[in-house]
Amino acid sequence: MRQRRNAALATSLIAALIVVQQSLVFTGLGAIEAPRALVRTAEPAAAADGAAAPRAPREAGGAAEPPATGAGAGARARVASVAGDVFEPGVLLRAAAAVARPSASGRGGLEVVLLPVSLSYAHLGLNMLFNLQRLGYEHVLLLAPDERTCHNATALSPLPSRCVWDGRWARDAQLRERAHGWESLCQGGDCSSTAEPTASYRMWLSRWLANARLVSAGYDTLMLDVDVALLDDVLHFLTAPPLDRYTLLFHSESFGDPFGNVQCGLVYARASAPAGGATAAAVAGFALRALRFLDSAWEETALERARALKGTAAGAELLAQLERPLARGGPLFGQIGRPLPSAHDGGGSLRPPTAWANVRRRGYYFLFDQVHMVDAIQSQITGLATFRMARAYDADVNRHRGLDTAAFEMCDARADGTGSVAVIGEASARAYERACDDAPPPARARNVTTAPHSRAPAGGAPGAREPLTGHRVNDLYRRYLEARGFSPHWRRRSIRAELPDGWARRFALAPEHALIFESELKRGLPRDACDLPLEGGRPPLAAVREGSLAARLLAQLEEDAAAAPGRAAAPRTPTPAPTAGAPVERAAPASALPATSERASPAPVERVALIPTWLVSHWREGIKGGWGVDPPAAIAVHATNAVDKLLVLTAHGLFDRRAYAAAADSVHAAALVRAQRVPIVTYDPQLAAQAPLAAGGAHAGALARTRARAPLDFDSAHEWRAATLLGLAAAAVVSARVLAHAHVPCESAWLSHAQRAEGVAWTQSGCRTGLCADWKVVAVGYTSTDEAASRRAMRADPALATAAPRAQPLAAELPLTCDVHPNMAWPDGRVRWEYGSMCNGHAAFLDARQPFVGYALSAWDARAYAERVLGRDGRVEPGRNVAFASEAGERHAGRAPRGLLQVSERALRAELRRFRGQPIVYLGWPINVTDVAEGRGRLALRVRHFCARNFARERSAGVAELPWPRLDVPAEPPPDFGE
Repeated sequence: MRQRRNAALATSLIAALIVVQQSLVFTGLGAIEAPRALVRTAEPAAAADGAAAPRAPREAGGAAEPPATGAGAGARARVASVAGDVFEPGVLLRAAAAVARPSASGRGGLEVVLLPVSLSYAHLGLNMLFNLQRLGYEHVLLLAPDERTCHNATALSPLPSRCVWDGRWARDAQLRERAHGWESLCQGGDCSSTAEPTASYRMWLSRWLANARLVSAGYDTLMLDVDVALLDDVLHFLTAPPLDRYTLLFHSESFGDPFGNVQCGLVYARASAPAGGATAAAVAGFALRALRFLDSAWEETALERARALKGTAAGAELLAQLERPLARGGPLFGQIGRPLPSAHDGGGSLRPPTAWANVRRRGYYFLFDQVHMVDAIQSQITGLATFRMARAYDADVNRHRGLDTAAFEMCDARADGTGSVAVIGEASARAYERACDDAPPPARARNVTTAPHSRAPAGGAPGAREPLTGHRVNDLYRRYLEARGFSPHWRRRSIRAELPDGWARRFALAPEHALIFESELKRGLPRDACDLPLEGGRPPLAAVREGSLAARLLAQLEEDAAAAPGRAAAPRTPTPAPTAGAPVERAAPASALPATSERASPAPVERVALIPTWLVSHWREGIKGGWGVDPPAAIAVHATNAVDKLLVLTAHGLFDRRAYAAAADSVHAAALVRAQRVPIVTYDPQLAAQAPLAAGGAHAGALARTRARAPLDFDSAHEWRAATLLGLAAAAVVSARVLAHAHVPCESAWLSHAQRAEGVAWTQSGCRTGLCADWKVVAVGYTSTDEAASRRAMRADPALATAAPRAQPLAAELPLTCDVHPNMAWPDGRVRWEYGSMCNGHAAFLDARQPFVGYALSAWDARAYAERVLGRDGRVEPGRNVAFASEAGERHAGRAPRGLLQVSERALRAELRRFRGQPIVYLGWPINVTDVAEGRGRLALRVRHFCARNFARERSAGVAELPWPRLDVPAEPPPDFGE
């Protein structure tokens, strides 16, 4: 009861922050101590965008709305509501039925969009809800880690969504017992911790458990990550030729990917056809595999405990659990694999199945869903449970870690692809030997070879001993599968003749791009194998026994399949029109359809495919420039691989700033949602003025030396750091203002221009901007007037119009504009983590007390704040709000050196004090600070910890030992700040 009251109190406090327009700067910002006189309420920023502000969260203690019945929109409640805990019987399927709509596939059945939400990324979750609203997608089921998150999400949701939470982590004693010790799920033994990345790993397992149940029940599902943005009616594309022949679609890791390296940010499963067992088994693959890892590790430790408790009642109870019979199959999946070797060997003594699961429990990375989903899908294709991706990923991550500092693994390869692992290092060797003490001699000999403190020479020939690496694992599995008649590659199929008119033009497709990688799924669950590479003659996972976590999941899936609410026959109704305007007709011409349409005659087989990256792309492809044009050269994008997801989405107009309401205790919400006058310091935008658009396809960098260089255009990355990360941050510290980063001139010499810019002649495999080799850079806009004109013509073509307008439309003639990830500006090391990662809200390894928005504004957000909130007060006026205006004038006129303006701390404080009443102060020239007055390096230290100290207020003991950064620009970069 006390916990409930505390949760209700905390939620009501958050509600008060969102509802009340207060004149304050939030104490959670730490370093920002703005004078109260500067913070006053203005009109809400959301009103300036033409949309209502989100509602305030209701208290967690309030009663949940009962779910509406029926699948039609008319029977659906028009407000979001909390549906309950999926651990309770019937809750998940009732919630799905309340929001589902007729499937876009046109084959009958029902469809649901599944969206996981969390505290860490609450702002990204709300942004996705606004995105879905623009598309007219109202059939959204939210999945949260707890009840409080559910209430907050539904209170802010603009859609009539339902929210369920996964209470098993608090209520399932067996799960908590078996997950204890797994750093991926229960960091430090706490299965409810909000610390990252554990909270995300736990949510990933929860989402696959929920998705597996929905698909088993016959629902077509679109499962999304919150860092995805939908740029068009994706369900139309995924259910129309050439993709309508597939029952399972993932987006891909790379442009040409024959290995099935699936990406889990956008997953579409079509299970509404009766008896869709193969697709259901594939979707359940990761969850089932993860639970089997937990069961297997528990069996190993239980066996050791049973031996220690021999002759006691507790020991007998453990042995009874270990000797339970194998779980039985059901009509959906059939037999569970094949009968596996018993836990008894030929001599009748109990032995554990393997040591691998227990060995890797301490690795937070181990239960990464994408890694295991690659293996789960490949296993469903071959019908044989394999572990290539998990073994390869694990080998690369742990090659130099192992179980102790002296441990590493060696691989003894064989010509048929099998092999054994030798663990080198005393502690790790002893651990493996303990796990295999009772194994029969042949299995023990194949499983472990020990040679403490020795290392065999590497070799490439079969039978040679060499360090176990991801490359070696892949090679072993390739030979293993080929020796058994399986291909390690997916089939490549040309879809050129099936593409609707206009696709090649909109998506910049060359003929060689019209390919898709596909494979067929086998029905039933994959069989366990005893001869896999590296596993020593036994399956890596224990058998599925009655009463185990895995057996309970399979029983639940069979129960859901028997109910099959998602397969209810329902006539297809038109998709609701996007809220931004009339629906766009995209019916493909007859000439564009296959001769025999599978829409009319569904294939009896179930297929999986990788969605081409020119339809759904992630940042590895987005860096090539296809996201920064309009209409976009993709229907959906995923900000995975982007170090600063928020910057990438914002720069491309894909983040709706109203979503900052979910991060109520942030400067972003204060400035851009509640429209408070927050004091900010930044550089004059003209200091980074981009090269103007010119005719032809030339990259802006080619024009850089034909005009006056922008003051923030530096030859050295170190100079840029001194000006923007040190000088600008020092100005923020001494004036108690929020830091707003500046754009970077795209032609700066220190940025990589290694790739040729293709501009108007760009194709998907090329580089639009010439900056595609530099992961630090986000480039948005057009490279020439010709390219801008080409896209303008596409926007006017009804056949190419998009259904989902961007959250923030791109300027029609936007010159190429660049930004740098704050936490990519430094090389790896302490400075990167302590400054950039905290300033931009990098989530990894932080304890989530609020959404990870960060403590600095991007140049795009600063521009929006100046224009939409401040209006005239936000304009650059040298006599009113520009610091060092006279010095800047001298340099613009050529009467003073062009380089950094060197100012003392005293001069900086005095200059900024003159603008105390202004909401924005613009620095008129790039500055660097010398003659620090606060004692030896104190200001420099405060700059370095400008954002880090907001996460750890008391750092006095550790801070004194850190290397002291310098604010001046030396001839040679110091080691701590080096390239």
